[in-house]
Amino acid sequence: MDNDETKNIILNNEQLFKYNAVVRYINIHQDISRLATQLSCSDETALRYVDGYKAGGKAFFARKETGKVSNRVMSTETKEKIIYLYQHKYAGWTYEHFNEFLKKHENIHYSKTSVRDLLIKNCLLSPSVRKYTSAMVKKLQAERTKKNETKENARSNIEENMELRSLLDHDPHPFRPRKRYSGELIQVDAATHCWFGDTKTYLHIAVDDATSKLLAGFFDTQETLYAYFNVLKDVLLNHGIPSTILSDNRNVFTNNLYEDVRDRITQFGYACENLGIRLKATSIPQTKGRVERALKTLQHRLPLELRIAGVSTIAGANAFLGQYIIEYNSKFGKEAIEPNDVFADPPSADEINLLLSTHYERPVGVNGVIRFESTDYVVLNSNGNLVNLRKGLKGNVTKTLDGSLYFNIANDTYALKARTLTKPDSKECRAEIDVIPHLEITIPKNMHIWKTTTFERFVNKQTLE
Repeated sequence: MDNDETKNIILNNEQLFKYNAVVRYINIHQDISRLATQLSCSDETALRYVDGYKAGGKAFFARKETGKVSNRVMSTETKEKIIYLYQHKYAGWTYEHFNEFLKKHENIHYSKTSVRDLLIKNCLLSPSVRKYTSAMVKKLQAERTKKNETKENARSNIEENMELRSLLDHDPHPFRPRKRYSGELIQVDAATHCWFGDTKTYLHIAVDDATSKLLAGFFDTQETLYAYFNVLKDVLLNHGIPSTILSDNRNVFTNNLYEDVRDRITQFGYACENLGIRLKATSIPQTKGRVERALKTLQHRLPLELRIAGVSTIAGANAFLGQYIIEYNSKFGKEAIEPNDVFADPPSADEINLLLSTHYERPVGVNGVIRFESTDYVVLNSNGNLVNLRKGLKGNVTKTLDGSLYFNIANDTYALKARTLTKPDSKECRAEIDVIPHLEITIPKNMHIWKTTTFERFVNKQTLE
């Protein structure tokens, strides 16, 4: 049956095996069951192969699409466009993040593996690429320069080396099981980075251990207590009171004069005490791996999102975070093992403002003036009248999260107002005097957490334990 025309038909290995088996069956007249066994098929299918060969010869075994380019194969034009976009518009993006934006904004739909392999073949590395991949590409680039290899040969070498992924792609750190309930453990940390513009700022975040969801975030110029208080405020308002907070050993959370975390008295620790939150600290990054991984992911993604959104200020970045957290959690968040969370009901917004406050011991100065943050303040009661305190008395200046200032001596709380050095008006120089409205000061009722005796009792308790 073979002629010059059939000899030009090209078969792949599988097709050639079937063709030879059927020819051998016809030539030696063997049993059909034996042919079926050789082809790993039923007797009916084996007979269909024989009848097909008799009717169409060798061409029967050749697929119609043999030699044609699949519709799923990436065209040269598309490859060039992807490479150009990664080198210019999306320079510095991770492969996965880049592929998301190709689908979302460039209408290019391919798997992340196809896009990643294309970029690696062209020696375009992601900022989060693994060390062995980076070393492999650098070695091939050096060999290309040394031996003046052609581009196609270099790409084929990269493809051969990429087979090492299955052996080398592993995590060297042991896996730590997640908590069962959302709210059982919250990890907090901050990272400095050029999040927007050319100036480095600090992003403070809180991550739920059970779900890896980003609960809150806040930008500031430094890693500060004020920023962590704002993160905790968002957690309280949007989710509730968590059971435990895990942090590093930064002095915002711990006092390194004491070995036991229970003895480390800080403003953040005192706020957690009043909220009923257990505060734990660790010096081992892997212990709080959820928040470390989240910060790493955000360092690759968030600056690019902020750049696309045109954000250039801290206020704009903090406003942008609200919507971005929802998008982040939809992609990277997981479901907790238990459906019910253990967040306790949060206080009101006013109570949170009072609870997340800082306390500083200050003496009363000359003329009853309190010196705080390079400014002189006078003491006022709830009626707005000046209170004259004896010089030398010591009390606590409390600064709430919204910036309001109060002064507490024993069980009495007063408001602080910046002292003015000039009179509001002059009777000698003006015929008509504006009536100055009576000033009423609102002092919160639930000030018990600020009372000097309460704070000292907390300090003594921590020290004795």
